[in-house]
Parts: sequence; C-alpha cells; structure tokens
Amino acid sequence: MPDSSLSQDGPPTECLDCLVVGAGPAGLMAAEQVAKAGFRMGLFEARPNLGRKLLLAGRSGLNLTHSEPLAALKARYMPAKSAALSACLEAFSPQDLCSFSQDLGEPTMIGSSGRIFPKSWHATGFLRAWLKRLDALGLRAFTRHRLTGIEQAREAGARWHVAFDTPTGPQHFEAKAVILALGGASWPRVGSSGEWVAVTQALGCQHAPFWPANCGLVRDWSPYFQERFAGGYWKGLRLRLLDLEGVCLVGPSEGDVSLTKTGLESGAIYPLSVHASQPCILEIDFKPQTDRGPLAQQIAKLRPRASLAKRAAALKLPASFVPLLKEVPQDSPDLLDWIKAFRLPISGNAGLERAISTRGGLALSELDDSLQITRAPGIWAAGEMLAWDAPTGGYLLQACFSQGFVAGRAASRWLSEQPASAQAT
Repeated sequence: MPDSSLSQDGPPTECLDCLVVGAGPAGLMAAEQVAKAGFRMGLFEARPNLGRKLLLAGRSGLNLTHSEPLAALKARYMPAKSAALSACLEAFSPQDLCSFSQDLGEPTMIGSSGRIFPKSWHATGFLRAWLKRLDALGLRAFTRHRLTGIEQAREAGARWHVAFDTPTGPQHFEAKAVILALGGASWPRVGSSGEWVAVTQALGCQHAPFWPANCGLVRDWSPYFQERFAGGYWKGLRLRLLDLEGVCLVGPSEGDVSLTKTGLESGAIYPLSVHASQPCILEIDFKPQTDRGPLAQQIAKLRPRASLAKRAAALKLPASFVPLLKEVPQDSPDLLDWIKAFRLPISGNAGLERAISTRGGLALSELDDSLQITRAPGIWAAGEMLAWDAPTGGYLLQACFSQGFVAGRAASRWLSEQPASAQAT
C-alpha cells in the first residue's frame, strides 16, 4: 500500500466495529444490515442531511424498481456479464425491495410502464419511515463529515484508520470494517462529486473515468421556439444519434421526448446521451409506426396547394413541427424526409452536473463477489461509485439497494468471524 499523509497522532475520536461512509440508498441499506447484526457502527455523510440523493431521485415520483422478470432486469445492466452485479440483484431482488417498502409502511404499485413506485408516490414518506426505523436500531449518524483518507490502523483491535474533514476540524475514527457508498459524479450539489477517487487510488485501486449517462441533449433553441414549446412533448418517436458525417453512433431508441429550455430529455433520449459528448445530430422519425411507402401515399392525397401547417396537421404531426423546420432548415425539400429522418443538430449532452447517473468509477475487477475490495480486506464498496450503469426506470435504485444489502450482510458476516480479541474496542 502506498505511503499515506494521514496523521495518526493522538487517539482516534472513537473506535467502532464498522463505518459506513455515504448516506444514499446503498449506504443506508448497508448501515441497516450492520445495525441489525448488532455491531457498533456509525453512518458518515458529507452533507447536512441523510438521503438527499434519494429525495432527488424521488422528486417526480420514487421509481424504486421494475416489475419485469429478473432475467430480463439483469440484462439491463452494464457490464451485463458481471457476476458480482448479478449476484447482488439475486440476493435482494425487486420483490425483496417491494417487501422492504411494505415493511416501512409504504406499499408499492406497478405503473402502466411496469415501473414500481410507493403508493404515496414521493420519496419523503419512504425516507422518513426508513430513518425512523434506523434510529430505533440505534444508528448513529455523523453528518458534515467529508471523507479525506483511509489507511491501515496502528492501534490494536482495529484495521482501518479513517479521516474526515468536519466543520470543527479534522477527525479520525478507527474500525475493523468500512463500507464505502460514496456515489458517482452526477448531481455534485447533493454530494456525488467523485472526489473520493483520490482515497481509493491511495489504496491502490483502479478506476474507469466518469462519463455522464442518462442525461438530456443540449440544443440551442431560438427564443421564440424556447418560449412557445419548452415544456411540451413529441409523442411516439424513433431516434438515432449520428455523428456530423451522418454515421450512426447509437440507436434506434423509441418513445416520447420532452422539450426543455435547453434541449431534449426523456427515457428515449437518455440511452443516446452517453454517446453525445461532442456536437452531433439527432435523427428523428416522427412516424415510426408508418413505413415510407404508406406515408408517401398519405402525403400524395393531401391538397397540393394546402399550406405546410395544414398538411402537417392532417398528418397529425406535433404543433411544433413546422416551427421546427424554420428552426433547423433541412437539406431535403421533401416532406416525407422531414417526417421520417429529421436531422436536429445537438451541441452535446447536459454533462455530469445534470446527469441522472454516471458511467465509470471504481473498477468491478477490484471487488470480490461480496463487493469487498480484494486489495484492502475489510473494506467494501457499493452503489454508484462502482463502474456499472443502467437505464432509468427503477434499475439504478434497485442496484444501489441490492449492492448495499450485499455489502452490509458481507461485512457483518466478516465481523462475526473475527476473533473476539480483534474486535474494535
């Protein structure tokens, strides 16, 4: 292990059996498992409150998980062949998560798209009930504690020395086990800044660079189009992302699209966004349910002298279709091409600060099947800080809950197997 600059002068603030660092979905779940096992543990969070990322995720409805069969659900994740990720989803499945929510007094429901939500819809009640249960388990929370380093402990009875920056100055704790659930690099204002990479690099771990995933595409609308159509939708599209030479980068993706002041967002946009780090072209099929031949026949039956707006209305195109043609003049004068292959220049994706999730993070190859860091026995990692990714629709939260469950259970088993003389005192 490389030399560390952490100071171990003086006694630690406290010695615990286990430290859980990070109070998002994965960290809260891991903390519950350790607390249930009866070990002395603390939950450490850099922000003033616990569960802020969970509240953000549930701002427009807490999509906990998805109702599709487990085999299909596991295929949604990248890397798809990760044995550890697959094992986590099996150990704490969507059915287990629904039962967990039910036990909190938050029964679930299945939406029309197969997504699963608490019946109360938002995250506030779910989180409040969970924190109340954790408090009853004796959970001790340390907020405004930002992790600054981990190194091997020198004191007898502990394995890891963990340093934090706090409003009152540096503090350090010692523990036999540590669970890291530090988040990715999206929405840094709620704590997921990715700054923790320096800490795990000091342990010798390998990482994949962070990339924004599941975010919007940026389009510089004219003031008129932005004011008139931002907040509206395009329904039932088929989308492809092209480079500036017209070569397909990814797609197709199908679904509705939300028009925003800065571009486009939706579940159909998000799978494309990770490939949009540079200026590119969004190719839009406004009528994917109708092939070119039948659509050409429909166009031919329209009055030739009718205005473009009237022809678009007759074809049931969105009200913003004709203004869009003025916004982005197309190379082809053919209405059929405009409908089936409209090319919208895109500046790029919305970036890490607006991404729902990130690709990259701590390499899965650094972990065993229990999510323990193999080069640092006694340290586990879980949640979005790991290098995996999934689409929206409940898959992200499900994996975070599952990984927190597995890491918490594994750390508890590991602690119970240690000689009594080695327990933190």
